[in-house]
Amino acid sequence: MKRAVCSAWVFCLLCFGGAGQASAQFVLSEALDVGISGLFYASGSFLDEPPESGIPYPGFGGFNPSGGGLALDVRYLGIVGVEIDLLFTEDIGGGEINDQDVEIGQEALHVPILLKVQAPLAIFKPNLFIGYEFVFVEESKAETVFSNIGSEASDYEVLTFGLGFEIALPIPSVDIRIPLSLRGSVNLDTPETVEERTTVERGQITYNSEWKFHTGVTLGVAWYFL
Repeated sequence: MKRAVCSAWVFCLLCFGGAGQASAQFVLSEALDVGISGLFYASGSFLDEPPESGIPYPGFGGFNPSGGGLALDVRYLGIVGVEIDLLFTEDIGGGEINDQDVEIGQEALHVPILLKVQAPLAIFKPNLFIGYEFVFVEESKAETVFSNIGSEASDYEVLTFGLGFEIALPIPSVDIRIPLSLRGSVNLDTPETVEERTTVERGQITYNSEWKFHTGVTLGVAWYFL
């Protein structure tokens, strides 16, 4: 990637003469930070309990420590930038109906696209971020003793925001950082009534597991190669 970008710069500069080539390459390397990360992701998924209805709906929630993926981070002057993640998660939450456990949810691919603002410090680098997160759902499932309860969900979007930190490791000639983030997400399209969150047909109750809230913690290792 770095070689391709630098080659493009060299080609453009040759068109105008070689005098400014070194200066332009210096500006490019100084202005941009580009890195890739491997991330561990622990998350929680929640649906609140709407006002009472004739359909049993306890509200659902739970934490899942297993998940992870990759991230691409591009920053300008070490201050503003964009991060795009690919996070594979298990979004499962539970509730109780008549003292019996009911779990609903699915495996999913989360793709956050986040605008970041970072303090341009040397070693400890705090940042704030906000953006949209696209959730691509695998087949939903329900686990319970009730044979007439199921779960379903379609792909959905959430608004994601949070606080992050980076620690730059003191390794000569290689830019390795340890990123940590605390995240919250809200689904602005979640219906407010039980009737809109469920499908009832011939005594079968199907709960919609497009979660209203997500929380998350990421921890990883990042290599900045530009």
